[in-house]
Amino acid sequence: QDGMTRVLGDIAAHSTALDVLARSRDAARAANRTGLTLAAPELGFDYLFGSPADMGHKRNYKVAQNFDIPTLSGAKRRAADGQDSVAATQYDVARTALLLEAKKQCIEVIYQNQLLALLARRQQTVARLAALAEERAERGDGTALDLNNARLSLAAIEVDRAEGEATRAALLADLKR
Repeated sequence: QDGMTRVLGDIAAHSTALDVLARSRDAARAANRTGLTLAAPELGFDYLFGSPADMGHKRNYKVAQNFDIPTLSGAKRRAADGQDSVAATQYDVARTALLLEAKKQCIEVIYQNQLLALLARRQQTVARLAALAEERAERGDGTALDLNNARLSLAAIEVDRAEGEATRAALLADLKR
C-alpha cells in the first residue's frame, strides 16, 4: 500500500499531463481577469490660434472616460470568479481521473506480480514432478503418457509465465507513461 501511495505521489508530482492541465487552468484564470477594469481615460488638447490677433489664442482640454455598468456593479468580477471556479473544478476532475487510472494500473501490476509468483511456484512443483516422472520412466515404473503429461503441464506453465511477464511489462510501460 505504501508503494502505491508513493507511486501515485510521484505521478502527481512529475506528470507532464498534470503540469499542462495546471498551466491551462492558470491561463484560464488570467484570461478571466482581463477586462475587469475600466478603460483608460482619454485626454485631448486643442490649441486654436485666434484670428484676428486681438481675439487671442484658445486652448481646449478634454477628458473622457468610458464606463460600463457590469464593471461598475461588479458583475464582471463575479462572472470571472465563477469561471475561475469552473477551471479549478475541471483541473481537479482531470487530476482525479489521471490518478485513478494510475491507481488501476498499479493494482493490475500488483495482480500480475502475484500471479507470476504463483506461476513460479507452480513451475517449480511441476518441474519436480516432471523430473520424478522421468526417473520413473527410466526405471520402468512409469509410463510415457505420465512423462508426456508432466512435460506438457510444464510447457503450459512456461507459456503462461511468459504471457504474464509480457502483460506485466506492458502495464509497467503504461504506468510509466
